[in-house]
Amino acid sequence: MKSTNYLLIKLAFRTPVHFGKGRLATSEMTIGADRLFSSLYQQALKTPEGERLAEQLVASVKNGTLRLSDTFPYMENKWYLPKPVMRLTLKKEGNAIQKKSLKKLSFIPSALFPAFLHGEMEPEKELTHFERIGEYLTRHAVSLRNDSQPFRIGLFQFSEGSGLYFILYCSDDEVRSEILALVDDLSFEGIGGKRTIGLGRFDYEVIDASPSEWKILEPQMKCVERDRLFMMLSAGFPRKEECASIQGRKETIVGKRSGFIQSPDYAKENVRKKDFFLYLSGSCFERPFSGDIFDVGGNGTHPVFRYASPLWMELM
Repeated sequence: MKSTNYLLIKLAFRTPVHFGKGRLATSEMTIGADRLFSSLYQQALKTPEGERLAEQLVASVKNGTLRLSDTFPYMENKWYLPKPVMRLTLKKEGNAIQKKSLKKLSFIPSALFPAFLHGEMEPEKELTHFERIGEYLTRHAVSLRNDSQPFRIGLFQFSEGSGLYFILYCSDDEVRSEILALVDDLSFEGIGGKRTIGLGRFDYEVIDASPSEWKILEPQMKCVERDRLFMMLSAGFPRKEECASIQGRKETIVGKRSGFIQSPDYAKENVRKKDFFLYLSGSCFERPFSGDIFDVGGNGTHPVFRYASPLWMELM
């Protein structure tokens, strides 16, 4: 395989997944770049060069040589991307079924983005097709630590030929090789929650990606033309010095990240991460920003990082 800065990492899951959304009994279909980076970071700490490699991942994001997209679905020969947060004028403006189907869609096939942006896609057809990607399930389990009552775990099971992928940008050959080795480790351990009961294990394939075909921006791009619109391919938040530059046209959706710090070495008791609000993938801006990795810990023994450096795709 030739060396390239852009790769698609295609994940074909051997087991159901549990991507938590606040409750154990529910699961999402995908996970964001922040949780993906956290998984790579925690996996790096388990290697012989743990601290060095983990610090290198953080430094690579900060200097713009590493970016991750969120995970997005694929099905058969279709790669899906997030539906842009933007108002569209449909060709069949009076069609109520079309409007309802469009509202329900969360992802758009990459090949149909031009048709989508011009209001020419058939959303009801795509919604029917997308519903075959898999199904939400519930599994009952019992804790072996005590005599507690059985509990339910929310799962998602992908159909055959379906799964998730993410876009990896990395301009450092050594770091790219190390990340692929970490992905290989994760394929056996699993990704997401409840990995100890075998969830989230996958096979994977590495595919070259053309940035021009996907209209992905180079992270180091310092200036972009006005009258353009750019979509985030991963959740992110601007650095303090970037906030003034994003005051132009924008259509966004904001999400909240929280939860407990998982590291057993951080503190003697359980500590919650600082609540962190960020723009979610699909949000659109006139001028893209670089974002950063933010420390969402407190007074523990080490930093607790939240990845918030988006990849960007040009829409129009």
